[in-house]
Amino acid sequence: MRSLAEHFVEVHQVKRVGFVSGHEGSPTASRASCRSRQPSLRAARQLADIDILKSDWTSAGGEAAMRARLGKDEPLPEAFACANDQTAVGVIYALHAAGLVYPKTYWCLDLTTSP
Repeated sequence: MRSLAEHFVEVHQVKRVGFVSGHEGSPTASRASCRSRQPSLRAARQLADIDILKSDWTSAGGEAAMRARLGKDEPLPEAFACANDQTAVGVIYALHAAGLVYPKTYWCLDLTTSP
């Protein structure tokens, strides 16, 4: 994951990253966990509270979290790290449904290695 994060920062000049976590009680849900345990978020060095989204490990949860974020006035970060593939699918679907170009404008990183 570290090399992927470095690639996005160095090659694609990603300056701001968001994070879509699992459910509230999961280890990935806290802000401290986002900053200290996810290399992609540390590498980009910019993680605003508005860009920490809570999901439930499902594509529907990822979509709902991203739709809620799209409803805010603050610009989106260039990339979102997602807790798992299903969450990433929902995030990508919401970006696409909103007419946003993925992956040319926005990136979505999956933090797991599911087949």
